[in-house]
Amino acid sequence: MAAEWRRLVRGKEFEVEGDEVIVDVGLERSHRVRVTAEIDGLHLEAIVARSAVIIAAPELGRLAWERNRGGSIVGFRLDRKGRLIGEAWVPSIGLERGELELILNHVAAECDRFEHLLTGKDVE
Repeated sequence: MAAEWRRLVRGKEFEVEGDEVIVDVGLERSHRVRVTAEIDGLHLEAIVARSAVIIAAPELGRLAWERNRGGSIVGFRLDRKGRLIGEAWVPSIGLERGELELILNHVAAECDRFEHLLTGKDVE
């Protein structure tokens, strides 16, 4: 599936760099989404904010909980490095270009919005 997902996203909308896809989210902003091929699907994850931002954001737990509670495609969690991560999973059976594009765009947009809310910047 590793080579397959790259073939599905090749084109003018996405820039593929190794196992990451740079997604244009508009307003001169972009977001990097890492794609990991698993046995039965693809795991997509993007960094929302690094640990220094997390430490300085006491309301982060509530904000992440509200987003997880209200969303159905992208979930947010802290990883082992203390970064806030947005992630989604998509099954590989029957996966088509349009579906993968939709999920990539959704992950990138949600993570970029959350990043902007926390930092006001376009870092990731």
